[in-house]
Amino acid sequence: MMGEVALEARGVRWRDIPLNVGFSLRLNLHAEPRERQLMLWAVEQSLMPGEAGKRADHETAMEAGRAVHRKTWPALEEYRKLELQTEWWSAFVREVLGRDSHATPRQLVEDPTVITE
Repeated sequence: MMGEVALEARGVRWRDIPLNVGFSLRLNLHAEPRERQLMLWAVEQSLMPGEAGKRADHETAMEAGRAVHRKTWPALEEYRKLELQTEWWSAFVREVLGRDSHATPRQLVEDPTVITE
C-alpha cells in the first residue's frame, strides 16, 4: 500500500495499468502460504544483491524462491488466455519519472530458474 500512496500522491493513474493477474493467481492458488511469503522474500532479496545486502539472506532467498517458482510456473499457462498481454512498463516509467528507465528491458522468459519475471 505504501507504493499506492506514493503513486497517488504523484497523481499517477496506477489503477489503469493492465496488470496480469496470472502472477497473483499463480501464487494464491498454486502455492502454500509459506511458499507465497518465500517468493515475496526472494523477489525482495533479488532487488538487493548479495554484495549490497546480507549475503546469507540473499542466497537462502534465491534457493527457496527458485523452488516455489519452479513449482508454480506451469500454472501461468492456465491464466495466459484470460488477459491480453501488453508491454506497459516503459510508458508507466516515463509517466512516473518523466524519463525512460535505466533498466534494460527484459524478454519474456520461459526458464523457471529466473525468479523476477
